[in-house]
Amino acid sequence: MSGNPKVSIIINNYNYGRFLRETIESALNQTYPETEVIVVDDGSTDDSREVIRNYGEQVRPVFKENGGQGSTFNAGYEISRGKVVIYLDSDDVLEPTALEKIVPCFEDPQVVKVQWLLTVIDGSGEPMGEVIPPRTPPEGDIKDEVLEFGPLYDWNDFPPCSGNAWRNTFLKEVFPMPEPPYRNGADVYLIVLAPLYGRLRTLPLPLGRYRAHGGNNFWNKALDNDRIRNYIQRFETSCAALHHQARQLGIDVDPAVWKARNFNYLWPTRLLRAREDIQRLLPPGSRFALIDEAEWGRGEPIPDRTAVIFNERDGAYWGPPTDDEAAIRELERLRDSGAEYLVLWWTAFWWLEHYTEMSRHLDTHYSRILDDDHLKVYNLRSVGKEHDRHENPI
Repeated sequence: MSGNPKVSIIINNYNYGRFLRETIESALNQTYPETEVIVVDDGSTDDSREVIRNYGEQVRPVFKENGGQGSTFNAGYEISRGKVVIYLDSDDVLEPTALEKIVPCFEDPQVVKVQWLLTVIDGSGEPMGEVIPPRTPPEGDIKDEVLEFGPLYDWNDFPPCSGNAWRNTFLKEVFPMPEPPYRNGADVYLIVLAPLYGRLRTLPLPLGRYRAHGGNNFWNKALDNDRIRNYIQRFETSCAALHHQARQLGIDVDPAVWKARNFNYLWPTRLLRAREDIQRLLPPGSRFALIDEAEWGRGEPIPDRTAVIFNERDGAYWGPPTDDEAAIRELERLRDSGAEYLVLWWTAFWWLEHYTEMSRHLDTHYSRILDDDHLKVYNLRSVGKEHDRHENPI
């Protein structure tokens, strides 16, 4: 890209009139000169359309019936003229110099996506002391990894919608995007497919702000069974899109293999099984100590059962114990305070290898009533050697 290529900032909005002004202003006030701002309103019933109209010719409005985020992506792209496209959620904000830093990355003709960190702010715009993703996103050519493992889009590794810029030549290959499967999470469609078409470039600094206000689709939502099933469906949808696009490029892939390898599938499917097993094994009203390293979200993970965080301080996860002695002491403290079971989640199985004395203590004193690839459950009310470890003693 020579000179100053035009950048299209496409703001997708549904009933976020209370945040929309700040979002539009952040797009209009970029220090980079060659921009157009498109605002797609997806059938809002609040004051969003009045907010948009007040900007007159400063923005290009699209007013449409409600169809979901995927439909707003398509509608905005259809009228865009930029060689680089950014989809900006209407509750998020771009920093003033964002485009100035992003656009030069596209001088490399192999780069199809530039990604950056987002500072998390609350509903009033105050920083919350977090950035997403928490890890620096991968960059370079990850095509082979995608073909081997399938869709890669975990929020721990990739920024959500407002943290990405796309080369238009890539978007031409994959648009229009399918709308029904992407009523929300339309950014995942692009995140999954981009590695097939070129390189990723990461700017490891915050160039935008992600607003956590309680109404977000995914941020801090309760991790109930419906939400877990939604995650599984998202993987299935992403597999279908990736499979289709790979075939368009003449690449033969097997989505069934991805399910056996991909963390985005293994994690929610195993979690759903774990929740079902706990409900089956632990009676209503029981208390259990949970070793999950804070992966199961906030609130009670299992209805009618009380989870107690293993190694907590003031109700928050405090990290792994310092040594075996501390681990056993915490286990017995939780047992004395009413924990009837110990539940060990799949990604924390390393505890049993690292804390060898704790592992020996558990096997010596308590019965293991479930031992599977996703969960291990100990009954803290019974002595291990005197019970069949695969039989529920309840």
